[in-house]
Amino acid sequence: MPWNLQQKFVSQSPDLPSVPHSEVDEGKGVIVYQRYCHLYQEGELEKLAGLLKGVELVRAFYDNSNWFVWLRKSAI
Repeated sequence: MPWNLQQKFVSQSPDLPSVPHSEVDEGKGVIVYQRYCHLYQEGELEKLAGLLKGVELVRAFYDNSNWFVWLRKSAI
């Protein structure tokens, strides 16, 4: 999934970042990075959170086309 970084936010060095899976779009003035996205299914985040030690699941919910979990650090 592409993510655009405006060149004005890159250091003033004439050398552009050498990052795999990126390219410069001079027309738009951006560096386009390819990033990995994973779309979670219902229950998947809760299951993963359950594998974590030292945290408790407070809430899991779906909002604006995204799954969210709220975690709290457990008392040790």
